[in-house]
Amino acid sequence: MSNTKGFEVKFRGHEVQLSECQMDVMDVKIQKQNDLFSVCVGGIIDDKICTLFYEYDLCEGDEITIERKHLIHSSDSGKMSDFYEEGKEPSEMAHNQHRLTLFYELESYLTEKGLIE
Repeated sequence: MSNTKGFEVKFRGHEVQLSECQMDVMDVKIQKQNDLFSVCVGGIIDDKICTLFYEYDLCEGDEITIERKHLIHSSDSGKMSDFYEEGKEPSEMAHNQHRLTLFYELESYLTEKGLIE
């Protein structure tokens, strides 16, 4: 067995492998925007930043496990979930829509007070 090590990231039934043999930098990023969570697994392969998997709409009860393993190869790049699945939208889009709503509310309030026209 090879001495090459890496990590396996598991969440929502997905398993993503990150091998030290192929990747110079390994990254697991969990991001929160207005109570919406997303996880991005990726890193740098051959001086190129790549995303191996991205999942949005994580919620309470979703578990993310990172386990040290002997791995020779990383998962294939570009495993992206369908952003436009009916009834769902990416957290970034929901966040931007929320910010736009707040902007319009602020604009309306300032106009009402006569502070802007």
